[in-house]
Amino acid sequence: METKAMIKENAGTPAIHTNGSSKMSLIKEWEAFDDALELVRERFPFESFHPRNHYVKDGDGEGEAEAVKAEMCEHLFALRKTSDEIHDGIVRQIED
Repeated sequence: METKAMIKENAGTPAIHTNGSSKMSLIKEWEAFDDALELVRERFPFESFHPRNHYVKDGDGEGEAEAVKAEMCEHLFALRKTSDEIHDGIVRQIED
């Protein structure tokens, strides 16, 4: 993969080169980050968004809480997707 093309396509993916961090070091870093994101997913406070905790609010408390939960999950999903793309971009690079 040519470095210039890779940077344009995946701006967050570090380029592997002789003066930079090693490929394995970068892969380990992103795998640790992915493990942390998995833990966040497992510990997401779903109970806090259960309708029983919001139906007593004025208006559409249940619906508003569901919207907040959905937005948070969407952000987590996007972060996980970006993390996976960067990790995969590192893995695809061939060290010289």
